[in-house]
Order: sequence, then C-alpha cells, then structure tokens
Amino acid sequence: DLRDYDPTTPNGAAADAARGTFLGMDAGIERERNLASSITYAPEIAGWLRPRVDFASSFSLSRDPNAPLVFPGSLSPATSPDTTQRELAVRLGNTRTITLGTGIDVAKAGAKYAGPSSLTARLAQYVQPIDISATRGILSAFDAATESPGLGYQLGIGSINGFRELNGGLANSAGQSSQVALTSGLNLPLAISFTNRVQRTITTNWARRLESDQTTIDGDQTVFPDLNVRWSPRGPLFGGVVKAASFNGRFLHTRQSLVVPPVVIGDESERRATRVQSLPLNASLTWGPGDLTTTAGYSYRTQVDSLPGSVTNGNAAEASAEVGRAFRLPVDWGFKSGLRTRLGFQQTHTKSYVENLFAALNRSRLTDNGRQAITLNADTDVAENATFSIQGARIVNFDRNLNRRVTQTVVTAVLQMQFFAGDLR
Repeated sequence: DLRDYDPTTPNGAAADAARGTFLGMDAGIERERNLASSITYAPEIAGWLRPRVDFASSFSLSRDPNAPLVFPGSLSPATSPDTTQRELAVRLGNTRTITLGTGIDVAKAGAKYAGPSSLTARLAQYVQPIDISATRGILSAFDAATESPGLGYQLGIGSINGFRELNGGLANSAGQSSQVALTSGLNLPLAISFTNRVQRTITTNWARRLESDQTTIDGDQTVFPDLNVRWSPRGPLFGGVVKAASFNGRFLHTRQSLVVPPVVIGDESERRATRVQSLPLNASLTWGPGDLTTTAGYSYRTQVDSLPGSVTNGNAAEASAEVGRAFRLPVDWGFKSGLRTRLGFQQTHTKSYVENLFAALNRSRLTDNGRQAITLNADTDVAENATFSIQGARIVNFDRNLNRRVTQTVVTAVLQMQFFAGDLR
C-alpha cells in the first residue's frame, strides 16, 4: 500500500510508522501476504505397495490501516487515549496437515506371491485396492496481532502450543484434529462393485473467551458404514431395448458428539450428539427405441440432534427424473442440427420437529417446507455460429409451517451467436 495517510490521526501515524523501504525507496505498507508450502514423498517400494507422506501448510496475513489499533505485545484493540504506542492490527491465519498413507493392491500382491494361476490370486482379483491414511492437522487464527510471526509459523512448523500462542497473546481460535480412514471394496461378477469407507475423526478446538483464557471443545466423529453400490452392465440389455444402463446407491451413517465446557465455573459440561443417515439412489438408462435417455434419483436423509434438554428430529426427501430425446427437423428449415429436448421433474421436502424432557409425548414442528419444479428445455443449432434455446418452468415453493405457497411460471428464449475476428497480431 503506497498511499499516504494523514499522520495527524492515530491510524495515520501508526500507518506511517509501519512503512518500509527497499533499496532506499519507499516500499509502503504491507497489506497482504500469502504463503503456501507442500511436500509429497511417495517411494516405489513394490508394485502392490504404494506408501506416501504429504505435508501442506497455508499462511495468510492482512493489515488494514482503518481497523482499530493495538498496543505492542497485545492481541486486542487498544482503548487507552495514548496513541503514540499504538500499532496497526495484523490478522493472521495458518493451517497445517500431515498425512501418512499407503495403498495396497491385493490383486497384484496375490499374483506376485501366490502365483497368477493360484486360487488366492483368482480370489484377490475381486478385492479392490485398500487405502489406509492417517491425517494430523492444526490451525489457528489471530484477529489483532501487532507484528508478523516468524518463518516457522508461516511454514506451519511447530506444535499446537506454538499455534495457540504468539508473542505472548492467545489465538482467537485454534484447533487440532486426528483422522484415520480406511477404504476398500469388492468387484463382483456382472459388473457389480461395492465400496466401503470407515473414518474416525477426533478434534479439539480452543476459542478465546477472555484476554488470557481459552475454552476447549472436544469433538468425535465416526463414519460407518459409508457403503457405495454400483452396477454398470456392459453392452445392451433385454435384446437391445436398453443400450446402456447405470445404477448407483449409497448408505451413509455418521455419528458426531461434542463436549462443550460450561460458561459458569462449577456447572456440568454440555454434551451434544448428532446422528445422520442418508440413502441416495440414482439410475440412468439409454433406450434403443427412440434414442431416449432417462435418469431418475431419490434421496432420503434423517438427522437426530440431541441437545441439553431437547431432541430434534428431521428428515429430507428429494426425488428427480428427466427424459431427453433429439428430434429431427425438416430439411427445408435449414437448421444445422436436430431439436434437443429435455423434460425434468424435481421435488424436495424437508421436515423437522423438536421434543423436550418436560413434554415427552408432545413435539413442536420447526420446519415443513419444500419445492416442486417441472422444466422443459429445447435447443437447436440454427447456423454454424448460432444456437437457439427455449426453456419453460413451473416452480412451486411451499412452507406449511408458515402457511405460505408461491408459484412461478418462467419462459426464457435465448439466441446465442459467436463470431471469430481472426488471430490477434
């Protein structure tokens, strides 16, 4: 920032004191700095074993001459009328992750050690590669520091203690996490595959409440099962009636818990728990007769939040379908392509209820809303450099909790033209 600020004002005087020089020339005020580093080491030990080590860090710094000033050695805005000792506040942030992982190709290992024609090798062909990883991450953020940190903090070198405290001041927020993940699956006959993922994450977060105190929040998250099923048959089905098909399904179960310390000393800590289950299904078919393309999807999600004194239950359902086909147009119209059309339908519905310990048999509705949409799209190439498209939609948004319903009808026509003026010289 090379601007000259009024030195008669407190912020202007602090900005003038923060200016630097380079080779005898005025370099102004450093407003922003970003530094990212990454190191990856993946040695080749064997064809079936692929270990790896990843290190990555990201640092950001910003300084605003218009923000409240701070005292040297303090991490909070200054309130003293003395302006001679104030400095510009510096906002800092940094993250660092270290990942240790390995990939194990069971099929290659079975063929190498048991022989390509052995029973072990034939069974190992059905096992997908196994991926194991462990990740350790730390982060911190300072809203009002007085000076830039050292190179170690900028490169993410050090422990969480060095991230939580800088130049005698506590971070506004900091955290560390440990995550372990395991992924593998099976490739079965008839082009059916199963993939499952198991993940465990433990977090600890610190938030500054007072000038010299940080509160700690512990979290624990488990993802199991995370099962994906896919069927992609090769070639046509039903005697060529279906040219191509694809089916996907997933079942995800997540459990998360938090322990929040009390605000008043002596009270018990708050324990919160969340359980989420989701089941999305998708199918896609390309039909031989009429060259129709159809897709359909359905997703159902439930969530239970257990808070101190109450329990919230919610669910969300989403359904969608689309049919597409290209129609031939008369030759005398002179169009460069046929008419590509798509007819789609989408519907979402979300509900949630809350219960408490004093009214166990009664519940209150928090949300009950949704959306329905029917869309029709058609487009064609009217010339080499022109495309005409038209879209019509009827959209209904409803909120039964507030007894509200809004219906929209939208029609859009677009003519897109492209021109090429030649190479730039």
